[in-house]
Amino acid sequence: MNPALIALGLVFLAVALGGVIYARRAWLQSRALERQFVDTRAQQAEQHRDQIERAQIIGDRLEAQIARAREEAGWRLGDVTKSLYQLSDRISGLSERLKETTNIVTELHSKVTVDMAGRIGTIADAVEIVMRKPLYHFPIESGRLETKTEEEVIELAQSLAVLRPLVPYPKWRFDADWTNPDLAFLLRQRLWQYFNDRKRAAGMVARWHHATRLCLYLGNDISRQIYIAGCIDPNEFAFLDRFLQPGMTFLDAGANEGVYTVFAAQRLGAEGTVWAFEPSQREVQRLAGNLDLNNLSVRIFPVALADQAGQVEMTLAGYGHEGQNTMGKVIYEIEEGGRETVPVVRLDDVVRENQLARLDLIKIDVEGAELRVIQGATATLSRHRPLLLFEASDSALRQQGASREQLLHYLRTLEYELYLFDPYSGLPAPAISGAYSDNMIAAPVGFRLPDSVYRPWPATSGEISEGF
Repeated sequence: MNPALIALGLVFLAVALGGVIYARRAWLQSRALERQFVDTRAQQAEQHRDQIERAQIIGDRLEAQIARAREEAGWRLGDVTKSLYQLSDRISGLSERLKETTNIVTELHSKVTVDMAGRIGTIADAVEIVMRKPLYHFPIESGRLETKTEEEVIELAQSLAVLRPLVPYPKWRFDADWTNPDLAFLLRQRLWQYFNDRKRAAGMVARWHHATRLCLYLGNDISRQIYIAGCIDPNEFAFLDRFLQPGMTFLDAGANEGVYTVFAAQRLGAEGTVWAFEPSQREVQRLAGNLDLNNLSVRIFPVALADQAGQVEMTLAGYGHEGQNTMGKVIYEIEEGGRETVPVVRLDDVVRENQLARLDLIKIDVEGAELRVIQGATATLSRHRPLLLFEASDSALRQQGASREQLLHYLRTLEYELYLFDPYSGLPAPAISGAYSDNMIAAPVGFRLPDSVYRPWPATSGEISEGF
């Protein structure tokens, strides 16, 4: 046999056998994959059945819980309905009692009115009865005062004087308590009006903070606040009470009768320094009198502060408005009290000539000349970096060729940050652009106001007992 044919046959046989083996292996693999697929489907079906059974169980539980909740809600609704019926019955009962009480009060009021009319012979009797039976409304007849001498009326006024504690007064404004319906306020208002109507400058000694006293002139703006309401600029004084410490130096520009000067001098003590600047001879005399009344040592400068030295004709405010003297025009509808030529100096010159070593705070209330005062004190502010407590009345500033915006901008150029008195708390708060209050605070950039100025209570607990 041909060997080549034999070899070819063997090759063919080997190829065929290899094909059979490959086909067999592929068939076995496909069977294994098919069994795996069937097993996987079976497992998935089993898991799906389990999930359905669990969902059914959870659904049955939720239906049971809902049913119980509905049942409980029904019970509670029944209880609430029952309570509402009971409350309605109680309200009806109270309404009947209120009608009976109203009738009793009306009858008592008639009896009390008749009783009072027969017992009040003098204002002193009226005060005694008011203190004993403080009715909310009480007829105060100003005609009763006509039978009294001025000394007797002053004595009565002193007996009714009060002093509000050194705590903030949110939303305070001048005359905030003029319409206070409290009987004590109404009595003090009538007594103040007695002197105002007669244009009498009647002096009355009244308590002031930290065991000091002030001679108030009943009938003018200052006593209108301090006597009737027991305070003036209460937020500003609360701030000063927390900030001022013994040994500091305080300058009062526009000291007037000395309300701020007396307070600061007493607060700073013998080791402190207080300078008071007041150009009006009338107010200087009253200022000196209040300092003598308290045995306080303060240096008085009878000059006006401005941006240049010289002399100026100052307009004096007439009776009742003595605190509104100005180097410009009087902004309110008040009578003038004449003119007075006064010396004008720059604060920089005064500080340099008197070699002031320390300066902690300057209060500035000069009826519209605030910008001029600060422009004349730039060297002092640059050297000592004191705090400023200043008035920011736009109408007053405009009478002297300035404005509030110019004043605040100038302070910012001197690297001062501005604070206002927050109307809702009465405490200092940073002043954003466009925000202001009647009086404001300026502090050097980087200076942090002490935490004490944000406390609502006085620096000394004794001040609390001085109140109403």
